Amino acid sequence: VVVIHLFLPLIAAVVQLPDAEDAFRRGDYRAARAGYEAVLAGDAANVRALYRLAILDSWDGKLQRSLDRFARLRRLEPLDGDIMVAHARVLAWAGKNHDSELLYASVLARAPGRSAALAGQARAVAWAGDLDRAQRVWRAALDAPPDDAAIVIGLAQTLFWMGKPELAESYAARARQLAPDDRAARDLLSLVRAALRPNTCLVSIMAANNETGVINNIQAIGRVARAAGVPFHTDAVQLFGKSALKPDRLFVDAFSVSFHK
Repeated sequence: VVVIHLFLPLIAAVVQLPDAEDAFRRGDYRAARAGYEAVLAGDAANVRALYRLAILDSWDGKLQRSLDRFARLRRLEPLDGDIMVAHARVLAWAGKNHDSELLYASVLARAPGRSAALAGQARAVAWAGDLDRAQRVWRAALDAPPDDAAIVIGLAQTLFWMGKPELAESYAARARQLAPDDRAARDLLSLVRAALRPNTCLVSIMAANNETGVINNIQAIGRVARAAGVPFHTDAVQLFGKSALKPDRLFVDAFSVSFHK
């Protein structure tokens, strides 16, 4: 009787897991979360429940809690490729791009052609701001699975950020052909083509927003405008005197500045 009593929580966890998985597949994430939590209450080391909860936490923006769950998962399953890729993805979302890149590299050391890791590694480099290197990583990734839409989209995005809209458009169009129903491919193609409208006569944007604190990538925007042959103006009042403003390097045709700030 004592033995049966000790195993009751584990038995309950086994019974509840399929229901939680079914709720997850249906998109009923509230029910799925409740089910997975119930599974963990009976089996704290249940890898599937931990993994699903880590994913749900990341989707809800609870990145630190997600990372804490992934840390537990990595102790339980240190070489599981799916867990490593998902962990690296959340690290990048949390702004830990260097750690994310290292983890993706660890995955690729064991599975060199894994497309999710190739794309994730390139994305982490791009999000860290090294666009030239990101382009090289994307192109190297494209050599492995040349028709992977996610990789083609990533390269197109990076080229667009680098101020190469014509080249970005060719890759965005290719991604659209590979994945006609992919929203990211469709939106990116529209965005790049919008930047190339022939009736655009001026691009003007704040270099830094005094209310939100956002600092725009003036160089990337300037490159897009220069490639399209459109004059580029930036309101640099909030940056003047605080950051180096070099028109030739930023592709800016006109600045607005003020001494009163």
